[in-house]
Amino acid sequence: MNAQGNVIGVNSLVATAPVIDGAGNLVARTPSGTGINLALPVSNVQSFIADVQNRRVASKSTLERPREATVANITLNGQVINGSLTTGDRTFEGGRFVNLYQFQGQANQQIVIDMSSQKINSYLSLYQVSESSENREFIKIAENDDRSPNDLNSQITTTLPADGIYFIVASSNGRGEIGNYNLRAAVNS
Repeated sequence: MNAQGNVIGVNSLVATAPVIDGAGNLVARTPSGTGINLALPVSNVQSFIADVQNRRVASKSTLERPREATVANITLNGQVINGSLTTGDRTFEGGRFVNLYQFQGQANQQIVIDMSSQKINSYLSLYQVSESSENREFIKIAENDDRSPNDLNSQITTTLPADGIYFIVASSNGRGEIGNYNLRAAVNS
């Protein structure tokens, strides 16, 4: 829901993250429903409900996930990826459309991730995936909205804490912003 109480999406994926103290000890887990919350836009849900009411689909059908909801692989070779945020994408925190990318990282690897656009105010987040036999958790490593007050493009420069899988969340800073962007990830040499 937005601040006015209007439904803007339906949660379809929730990932929780551990709370770690300064010494690296697990002290708590975030409550269920917090962490990375992705939702289907309300327009997808409304069309599904209308189809059920008009008997165009069975009432027990599941919503089809948008094609943009898939997680794309990205390599740390500096190659520019042309992406686009569209109204069919999943949404994140406050109705921002998102695209997801994953890569295999190594401990102590220094990386740079850049997202630039002429159309949107880009926003980047980087998460480490921590898997156990019980669940999969996403630990936020870094995020960036603007490179500087006069540059609305995003950049994350960080050192990876461990070997494993990492997720890049490419988004915008504004609810409902759509448009093309360029994304680049590279090892900082």
